Amino acid sequence: MARERRVFTGRLIRTFRQVRPALQLIIGGISVLILLAALLERLVEPAVFTSFGLSLWWAVVTVATVGYGDVVPVSPVGRSVAIVVMLFGMAWVPTVTTLVVTALTRSPEEDDVRHAALTQKLDEVSARLERLEQSRGGD
Repeated sequence: MARERRVFTGRLIRTFRQVRPALQLIIGGISVLILLAALLERLVEPAVFTSFGLSLWWAVVTVATVGYGDVVPVSPVGRSVAIVVMLFGMAWVPTVTTLVVTALTRSPEEDDVRHAALTQKLDEVSARLERLEQSRGGD
């Protein structure tokens, strides 16, 4: 039982290291989207979004696809911003889920096979390079 726990913990740590750069990119991208959406809504609909905090609340709720409906854009430009925010919000959840599930379900054997294939190719390139160097040295 303890060995299985260590194996699982090790795999979890490796998985996190693999997906961390992608998660940083996704979280950073969504954060920028939220901030831009809040700013745009505040600028195009100041009567509805009376503060940046309120527009930020709306952007977070919209990106998270919760959509409470307590504050909604009413102008065509405001609704256009909302459409873009909603589409990106809907794409974000499956992207993150797919990324994490793929990393968690990939078997170590698949990694070993890929590593072996890359090592073989590297050995072939190294051998070709040695032959080229030898033929050049013989001239």
